[in-house]
Amino acid sequence: EVYDTGTTYWKINSAIALLAMSGADSIKEKVLDILDETTSGGAQVPAKDAYNAGRIDIRLVPCYKRIANLVFYIERHPDRGFAAGLERLLDDRNISGLKTNDYSRTRNTLYSANLEILIAAAAGRCGSVKGLDILTGYLEDIHYNFRTFARSELASIVKKDCKYDVEAWRKAIMDEDLG
Repeated sequence: EVYDTGTTYWKINSAIALLAMSGADSIKEKVLDILDETTSGGAQVPAKDAYNAGRIDIRLVPCYKRIANLVFYIERHPDRGFAAGLERLLDDRNISGLKTNDYSRTRNTLYSANLEILIAAAAGRCGSVKGLDILTGYLEDIHYNFRTFARSELASIVKKDCKYDVEAWRKAIMDEDLG
């Protein structure tokens, strides 16, 4: 995706982010409509500029920034209505399954894994067990930042801290009333 503030795509992305910060709950239906129409856009693509094109860690799915803006809004205005759309994104093979303990898989999936964990956290805040399960998986990821983010989000959502004990988190999530 090319950053061009004059396109409708970028105007919508900007509006979503601004509305998230404004506290505007009144546009949830519009955000839900946008979420329902959003996909990853396909596989990761290299950047077009010379500097970033050579960096394998900055290959993004085409709709990365749209999804990031939607997640930014949804995590500030969680609602069960967003859960299904977020779970659909988590089912997208271009976004999901990127948690790793394998050092050789860390560089070219970093940003996509970041997107996956952000979507999972927003989904968890909307009552999605799938989102919480993905966060729980990231407690064992090789990336320190992903592990600590997953723990922090789980503790905030479930209202307890099981540290990095995956089985204790799974039990806490099963015991949690997500309604």
